[in-house]
Amino acid sequence: MGDLLVGYECRGYDPVVHHRRFALRALFTLMIALVCLSSQPSGAVWADRADLIYRSAHTLDEGEFEFGIFTPLQYGVSDQVQISLHPILLLVLTPHASLRWRVLPEGPLTLALDVDVTWSFLDEVDAWGRQIVDNNACVECGFPGTLQLTATASWEFVEGFTWSFGAGAGMDVLDLDPQRGMLEFHTSLLWLIDSENLLMAHGNINVHPWHAVPTSREYFQLMYAHSLGALHLGVGVAIGDFLFVEDGSTVRSLPGRSDARVLYEGRSHRLPVYPVLDIWIRL
Repeated sequence: MGDLLVGYECRGYDPVVHHRRFALRALFTLMIALVCLSSQPSGAVWADRADLIYRSAHTLDEGEFEFGIFTPLQYGVSDQVQISLHPILLLVLTPHASLRWRVLPEGPLTLALDVDVTWSFLDEVDAWGRQIVDNNACVECGFPGTLQLTATASWEFVEGFTWSFGAGAGMDVLDLDPQRGMLEFHTSLLWLIDSENLLMAHGNINVHPWHAVPTSREYFQLMYAHSLGALHLGVGVAIGDFLFVEDGSTVRSLPGRSDARVLYEGRSHRLPVYPVLDIWIRL
């Protein structure tokens, strides 16, 4: 529920970050309004393993939807298919959409396929991820994105405990040009303490066996969640790569190319451990 915080940047002042903060405030206000207007205080608790859709092979029921501050907007097209979209990322021109198809029927063991697409339309970058501010000097630049296809199996090996695990293939792209292939691995353990309390542990990693940097996007999260009817609250801790930019950006010439100026981030700090929280609603 809190993975959206991975890689989030904080600066002294930056229009993009200001836009992100505005989006967060707007969504938080919307959440509070919907909580106040909700007429289903007794629903949306976790009745059994099939309600545990976070990082699992389970899907929402047909017509059911869920959304939150950092949780994507998810909708059950049918009992076996759900789609999701991150509203915050859409507002900052970095849409993320996914589709999950539960292949096997609901049971102690089930299987699903996920297709994920992320694209950033904020700025064009080159193959090394550098933003060149002189458009006519940006050779083979494009908008960066990622495509992934993964399979996930969920197994309730003991009543109340569900283990999910899976893997898949992905590709980083610039516009439609392939840049870097990857293998994605993920696992999670969900402990349904009772219908109102849930403990979740999740981890994932991307492996690049054919590139100089062997891994990326390593992430682990431990979260406790509590259901207050339709409203759910989650708090926890994450181990990953939280980027904190202390100074503003600077523009310098690209080494060896005086005709191209590159936007460099200011002095940054990477926090390996940081808190996560979320508020979400299921209706």
